[in-house]
Amino acid sequence: MSSTIQIKLAVEGGASKVINVDDDISFAAILDEIENKCGKRYAISCEDEDGEGMEIDDDESLQMFIESNDENCLTLVCKEMVIDEKPLPSSHEEGDKQQSLQSYFKTIGGPQCKDGHTGAIYCCEFSPNGEKLITASRDRTLKVWNTRTGDHLSTLKGHLGFVLSCDYSPCGQYIVSASDDMTCRIWTTHDHKELCILRGHTEKIFSCRYSPDAKYIASASCDQVCRVWNTDTQQTLYALKGHTLSVFDCDFSSDGRQISTASDDKTVRTWDWRNQSETAVFKGHSATVWSTNYSHDDKYLVTASMNHDVILWDVRMTKELHTMKGHRTPVHRAIFADNSNYIVSCARDWTAMVWETHSGICKSILSGHQGTVYHVSYCGGILATCSLDDTARLWKFPTDQITPQTSVLNKTRDCNQLPASSNDMSGKGNQNKQPL
Repeated sequence: MSSTIQIKLAVEGGASKVINVDDDISFAAILDEIENKCGKRYAISCEDEDGEGMEIDDDESLQMFIESNDENCLTLVCKEMVIDEKPLPSSHEEGDKQQSLQSYFKTIGGPQCKDGHTGAIYCCEFSPNGEKLITASRDRTLKVWNTRTGDHLSTLKGHLGFVLSCDYSPCGQYIVSASDDMTCRIWTTHDHKELCILRGHTEKIFSCRYSPDAKYIASASCDQVCRVWNTDTQQTLYALKGHTLSVFDCDFSSDGRQISTASDDKTVRTWDWRNQSETAVFKGHSATVWSTNYSHDDKYLVTASMNHDVILWDVRMTKELHTMKGHRTPVHRAIFADNSNYIVSCARDWTAMVWETHSGICKSILSGHQGTVYHVSYCGGILATCSLDDTARLWKFPTDQITPQTSVLNKTRDCNQLPASSNDMSGKGNQNKQPL
């Protein structure tokens, strides 16, 4: 049974106010209450036990805030959202002019879509040929969409908790999903039926990825472990242990030999997973690292963090090349795009940003979502983003509108490195992917 609590609103640049709400209030409802009281919508945050700011952007983080405070009157910090303002200039080239991408051309889901998600969309991934998009949601479902028409094709039900991650197998015949119900599930794409359940983690699973040859799946969990599963036997082959706090993301290298992991312990680690050996620890972020992604040639990693930064790393040297500053809130994901010539990041400031890899300069800001942008995916000239606002958006990525420059990746690429084939849609070039 719910009870009434009092919350003090510390409004940035204004007078403090007080609201009385039920202790089981939803995130959407408390935003409405704050807007009614203050006359505008705000981003909300609180102080954690270490005195650091913690953004509140969904039902789960709101309930954590309410349940972890025993005071009679709780305090929320209310700050104005910055959406369309130009980001901070990169330290590499002060005042570089941004060039805009074409605006988004399709919204997937939302209030007008009767088959759309009814909760935040945490993950979106293209099928290998780019014709479909899979989305994973707080409403405990996955949905498949036609990327050309935006039509809903199918809903996958089975998870008992929020679906936090999803991925297509390289041949497109299977989908893997991960949930806070502590399971991964594999689905067939021809009929969208559940094939099997992968059990072994003891806490919620934030990320799941297929290996380039589709023989393995990696999963990252709050139990501090990254597991590697055999897709034939559906059993854990290896449990990669080394992080001291939750593991939020994992990624296979393009050659399939390495796995990188990102953690709440502020580090990124790389693994020779077949030997269960840690090969490197990347230290540079000052807060939780939410995501990690290999470049198409495996020479670089890009990582995103709660400290608002995106960092490009040299894998062999374990060296930070440059930090991309522009987001004013925690960054949930950063990936390589367009043969690794660009990096795309997304954050709680409701935007995605496109960066030039070799310089770290922000080239474009993608705004339009009405809430945290949790995930971004790239496929053959198209970007997909998904958000707390229950929608996914598709954006054209015309690289001819961005001044072409030789990236550091091209400068250091091996002479016999093959370019991406014309039909490769992954953004990682030729990965020698085999059918499942």
